[in-house]
Formats: sequence, structure tokens, C-alpha cells
Amino acid sequence: MIAALLESIGALWKLVLALGFLLALILAATMFRRPCQVFLGRLVKLRIKRGNTEVSINDESLIAPDATPAVREQESAPPTKTQKTGTESKPASQVLETDWEIEMWLSFSKEDLKGAEKAYAKLQEAETNPEKRLENEAWYLSMRFRKGDADAQKKLESLQARGTEYPKLAGFLRRLKANYFAFNDDHQTAALIYEEAAAVSEGKAERARNLRSAAASLVKISRSDRAREILTKELRSNDDPEAQAELYLGLADTYDANSETRAVLLEKAVSNKPNSKQMHFDSAYAYAQAGLQPLAVLHYEKAIEIDSKHPNALNNLGVAFANLGAKKLAVDFYKRAIELGETLSSANLAYILIEAGEIEEARQILKEARKKEEVHGNVNQAAVRLEEVERENNERREHVVNLATALRQFLVTYADKLHQGMAANVNGSWRSTAATDISVVLDETNSKIEIHWTVRSDQKFRFTGKLLGQTSAGEVSKFKKDPFAGLFGTDKNKGSFERVGSGRLYFSNKCAEITMFWMSDGYEEKVELRFTRSDQASSPPQAPKESS
Repeated sequence: MIAALLESIGALWKLVLALGFLLALILAATMFRRPCQVFLGRLVKLRIKRGNTEVSINDESLIAPDATPAVREQESAPPTKTQKTGTESKPASQVLETDWEIEMWLSFSKEDLKGAEKAYAKLQEAETNPEKRLENEAWYLSMRFRKGDADAQKKLESLQARGTEYPKLAGFLRRLKANYFAFNDDHQTAALIYEEAAAVSEGKAERARNLRSAAASLVKISRSDRAREILTKELRSNDDPEAQAELYLGLADTYDANSETRAVLLEKAVSNKPNSKQMHFDSAYAYAQAGLQPLAVLHYEKAIEIDSKHPNALNNLGVAFANLGAKKLAVDFYKRAIELGETLSSANLAYILIEAGEIEEARQILKEARKKEEVHGNVNQAAVRLEEVERENNERREHVVNLATALRQFLVTYADKLHQGMAANVNGSWRSTAATDISVVLDETNSKIEIHWTVRSDQKFRFTGKLLGQTSAGEVSKFKKDPFAGLFGTDKNKGSFERVGSGRLYFSNKCAEITMFWMSDGYEEKVELRFTRSDQASSPPQAPKESS
């Protein structure tokens, strides 16, 4: 009996293997459907750079409604105005895709028209539902047109008449026709046909999507007021939450990208679809553009709460925290995005490290990013910046060393003069090969000295310092003329001296010579001057007048 039982169990293995294989196929179809759609979304993509981010807008007629365009902040470039028309929603009958349908889309993505034609033929061969066959044909012809087949649009036109047999496809077919005109930049005609599509749409959400596309085309031809009119009118009568979300998205798209109004309308859209990571992401991006970083953080975190592996949201959350001065949090989110393969975050993190002086760590991060299959352009920009910073630091070091060497040589003689007595009188006329209008005034009572001189005939300088022996240390100022000087009868020479650096000087040759060494406050500039007492005595020239 046991032998018989074992034999029966052994016979069941074939059935178990067959069921296992079938289950694996089902799981594969489920798991790889989304990657295929995302890959397909790369067919038509507009990329707009914004410094630490980029905006990536996929062609609306090619991807499923849950696809996520990559919108990223970028500080170094001015905002580029774009108009997003929303994501194309396929009719409900397309939710379940066959292998040949996926193969057809993938072939189009690879520019393999023959492969797409073969897959389409197989798809239609396996499909028995005439309505679904017509739908497949419409998508196929639409893609053929986008890939340069001029005859495809004529064939697509003929489907309009055939589509009257299937009311559920009426709005869908008109939408594809409107897409044709929008693709050719005839947005006036496109808007009219999108409105026609809305009128015959089967559901409230589909109607709202068509009106949103109509509004987008109207914005393209500078008719934003009309776009808002049709959307707000629909909002008063369409109570479907998904439809209202679409309509508020459409209204948001009628405003500039950096508009606070746009951000507020996106907030309203989110309230109708609070579990949409894409809407939270779009709201966050809009708030960031409007300068409302705290609200941007809130919505990026909501998007991550829904999808913890959302690389664009993680990257932009890092940017938002960096803008708010929370660099530690910015680094944490950049690293999480990098783990998901986001090379833009590698560039952003590298910039923070470069700023902090961690050059080698930044270099290593950029090196790892370059190994990825897709590398964001900012990675190369960051690498260029890294080399520039290294060169600037080396140049700065060389400059500082040269300055210090010259100052050290000056201080050797300066030290000798610290405790030597001053001549009774050094006031009078002085000359120099590097300056004119030189005057020296010694205040023996307060042990102070003041020197005025002019460079290049119009740049007036002043040194004021405390005397110690035959030396003095103090500040150097430059005369800045009052911009209103000379108006309404005021003194045209009116102005004031403003500090530009620090200086030191010493007297030599029986106090008949002055050697001065001064540096700008940032050590960018050093100046060495030598003044010699003139043989002929004369009254010192008038110093520039200062503002009271």
C-alpha cells in the first residue's frame, strides 16, 4: 500500500511542475509589465535642465497613467517654462496586456518597425474581441505615425468611422486624432478635437483628462483664460474625485512653473487623490519652484512614504534640505537615491563634499557614478568643478606663500625699526614712482600718522596707524565718491574713505624714506610702496573730503 501511495505521489510531480511553471509566467507578466511601460516611456522624452535637477516629460500618448516623469530641481539654471499635458490613460480594456502587446511596444521603443509589425500581427491573431482589435489597431497606427509612417495617419482617420460601432472607443479614437494635431503643433485644432473627445467620453475621469489636454493646447496658443474657463466649468459639475484631480492638475498647468498659484492648485489635486505619489511629487516640485521649501519637504516625504524607492523624490528631498541649511539630512537622502542608481544625486552629493573640502571622497563618488549605464550630465559638470576647485586651491596656496614670503622679508627690517626714535618733523611733501599727491601728517601728541596718496590719477588711498618707534601698523582705506556729489549745489568731491585692508610701514634713511606694505582684507592683493621726502618743502596737498 505504501508503494502504491509513493507511486501516486510521484505521478503528481509533473502536475506540480506544470502549475509552478504557469504561476511563474503569471508572476513574470505582472512583475515586468511596469518596467516595460517605463522603458517605453523613454520613446519620446523632453529633458529640461534646472542646476541641481532636471525636468523630464514623457510623451503623454505612450505611457500608462501611473508612469512617473522625472522632475528634479536644479539651482544653476534659470527656470524653463514648460507645459505638461498629463499622462495618457488607455481605455480599461488595455489594463491586461498580452506578451505580444508588450513585444509590440518594446519593438517601437527600439525603432524596430518590422518587429513591431510582426508583434502586432501576432497580437491581432490571438485577439477575438472586435472592439479590442480595433483598439489595438488604433494604438499601432498611432505609433507608426510617430515613427515617421505618413500613411499611418490616413489609416487612423478611417478608424473613426468604424469606431461608431463601439461607443466606448469614441472618446479614445478622437483623442488619438487630437494627439496627431498636437504633435504637428496645430494646437487650435487639437483643442477643439480634445473637447469633442470629452463630449463623447465614456466616464467622468476620461472626460476630465480630455478637457485637461484641451486646456494644455489652449495654453500653447496663449489662451490660458479660455483654458481655465472650460476646466472651472467642468469642476462645478464633475464630482468624481479622480476627475477633479485631473481638472485641478490642468488648472495648475495654466500657470507658470514658479507660481505659488500653481502649487496651491496642485495641493487641491492631491486632496482628491492623496495616495498618488506622482501628485505629491508634482506638488512638492511646484512648492520648491515657488520658494516654499517646507511644503516641498512635506510632499516629497509623502511621496517617499508611498514609495520608499522613489529616486527622484529622494534626490529632490536632499536638494530641499540643502536649501534649508540641513546639509546632514541632504547627504542622507542623496546617499539613499545613489543606492537606487540615481547619478544626479551623486553629482549633488559631490558638490556638498567639494564645498566641505572632501575632494577625494567627492572624486570617488563621481568615479562610481560614471560606471552606471545611464549617467546624468551633472556628474561630468561636478567632475569639472572638482578639478577647478583643486586648481583654485593650488593657485591660492601659491599666492599665499608668495605673499607671506614678501611680508616676512618686509618684517625683518620692520622689526629693526620698532624701537628707534622718530625725527622731529616728517610732515611735508613726498614723492613716489608709483603714486602722486602724497601727504604725510604726524600727530606727535597722540603718536599717530596719516598718509594720503593717489594711484592712476583717480584712486585715492589713506593709511592711518599708531606709531611705535619708526614703525606704524594700521588700516588702509580707499576713497569712495558720494553718488549724489555735485547735485543741488553740493560739493562735487564729497565722499568718504572705506576700509580695504591692513598695512605696515617703517621709516629709514633718517626718516626721509617710508616703505609701506599693505594687503587687502581677503589677502587677494598685496601692495608695496616707497615714499621719499622731496628736497623742496611745500604745503601738503588737500586730502579728499569725507562725508560727515
